[in-house]
Amino acid sequence: MIQDNFQPMAKRDYNTQERQTMAEMGQAMPDGSFPIKTRMDLSNAIQSVGRASDYEKAKRHIIRRARALNMVDMLPQDWNVSKSLWAGSLSTNGVFRKI
Repeated sequence: MIQDNFQPMAKRDYNTQERQTMAEMGQAMPDGSFPIKTRMDLSNAIQSVGRASDYEKAKRHIIRRARALNMVDMLPQDWNVSKSLWAGSLSTNGVFRKI
């Protein structure tokens, strides 16, 4: 029987060590939540941001990762995110920082 709902395994689960390493690299939030390495991770994060304990902090993290992955076009329009590569890459003192 052919299944019309076939979906390839796309969701990536990361173990605690992987999440810790990703957090140290800025690919996940400091507690290891919202790990974003791939397009699918970004999609999953966007879908689950409403469940974050700190919505605004999680949203900022997702936006930073979308910029780092050059995938800002995936972000919801109502987030009003600039498509500019450099938007948000300056710290408050004007010094470039890692995004």
